[in-house]
Amino acid sequence: MRSFRAFVAAIAAIALLAVPARASTRRVLVLNQGNAAIMYLRVGSAANAKWSADLLGYDDAIAVGRGMDVAIDVDDTTCTYDLQATYDDGTTQVAPSVDLCSTDRVSFYEPLPGR
Repeated sequence: MRSFRAFVAAIAAIALLAVPARASTRRVLVLNQGNAAIMYLRVGSAANAKWSADLLGYDDAIAVGRGMDVAIDVDDTTCTYDLQATYDDGTTQVAPSVDLCSTDRVSFYEPLPGR
């Protein structure tokens, strides 16, 4: 009986350690100060090329000179993320190491030749 209680206690301890991190939503104003519309915005890590689904929505884009308030779901234990913008010509730009815990605004500047 004693070993059974120890076994149950060990399983309970492992279950508590395996609880996933909590997520929260951050609101960030994304400004497009580039030369082309931002068609897609993703959050993730440039280092391992893992990106979220598009955060702008199906028909939304950020026009040149405009901004959009974007909701970004993040892990409560991590503040620093990369943001990736994809422009209407297919080029991408990464805003690296954005601290979403303390930043409420991100600007993208894409110098496109000939525009």
